Formats: sequence, structure tokens, C-alpha cells
Amino acid sequence: MKSNEETRQKSAVAKRIKIRRTFIAVSALVLLAVVCLFTPAFNITDISVNGNRAVTDEAVIKASGIKTGTNVFRINTSKARKNVCTLGYVEKAEIRRRFPSRIVIEVTECSESAYILFAANYVGIDLNGKVISVQKATEVQDGKMTVTGISLKSFKVGSDFVPVKAGKQKILLNIFAAAQKQKMLGDIKNINLSDERNIK
Repeated sequence: MKSNEETRQKSAVAKRIKIRRTFIAVSALVLLAVVCLFTPAFNITDISVNGNRAVTDEAVIKASGIKTGTNVFRINTSKARKNVCTLGYVEKAEIRRRFPSRIVIEVTECSESAYILFAANYVGIDLNGKVISVQKATEVQDGKMTVTGISLKSFKVGSDFVPVKAGKQKILLNIFAAAQKQKMLGDIKNINLSDERNIK
């Protein structure tokens, strides 16, 4: 009986020690979180942009929604990254914290692979159908592929173009993919989608 009692006492003591240690650990984490979230040392003082040429630092920072003075732990990097990718010439973006108070935005840019001629505009798109730019004919780069015979329902910069006839988007992107696979993109100067059964 005495042995069982000693065992219970030891178990109770061990349990209390475990609870105390857990409490101390949780309290330390809470204190650390409070310090990180409310200490001015972690307020953003500098935002830098790397990898951009076609878009300005200012445009990237504005699109990210990140502002100096904000606590570095409070920013939503996933949301900021998606916001930056809505810029026409941005293909990918990464948001990195540089403690204690810096943010670095790494940008990978893209360029127009083709231009859709529509309503006196040249809608520049990449190989995935993302609208990169909307330009006048005089602003279009020489030698770029042009696409005709397709009416657009919407063409917002940073989003995929939406044709009136949805099937034409799939056809065009399939042509891009096939040409890219065969390394023939540079050889194609014009695609006419007026007749889906007789693409020229």
C-alpha cells in the first residue's frame, strides 16, 4: 500500500511539474508574440524591390499594399504576393521579411508573346493568356505575333483575356503551347481565328 501511495505522489508531483513547465513555455511564447507585434523595432522602415525593369519600384510597392510603419509580422505576404502579380508585366513575386524592419519584394517579369488586335487596340498577352498591356498600334514592338479574328469580352491588365467565344481562348493557348514545344514561336507572325476550322 505504501508503495502505491508513493507512486501516486510521485506521479502527482511529476504532473504538477509538467503543467508548470507548460505554463511557463506558453507564457514565454505569449510574451514573445506581444514583444514582436508591438515593439517599434519591428515596424517596417524600408521596402525594396528586385528583378523589375518594366514596372517601377513604386508601382510594385503600391500594388503589394505594404506600407512603412506597419509591423513586419502583421503583413499578409500571400495576399501581397497575389496583389503584385496583378501587375501586367509581373509573372511571379515573392515577399521576404528581413528582420527586424525590412521587406524585400522579388519580382520575375514577363513580356508580351503576342498581340490581339481588337477595337483599334493591341492587347498584349503572354503564353498563358494573361493581359500584360493594352497599346495603340504605333506602340507595338515590331516582330511580335499578332492575333486577329477574335472578339474580346474583357481584357483587363493583370487578368486573363476573355473572348466572346470561349472556345477561341483554348484554341489560341493550344497553338501557343504547340509552337513553344516545337520552338516555332518566333516564326509565327500572325494567327487568324476568324474561322476556327481553317486557322491561318
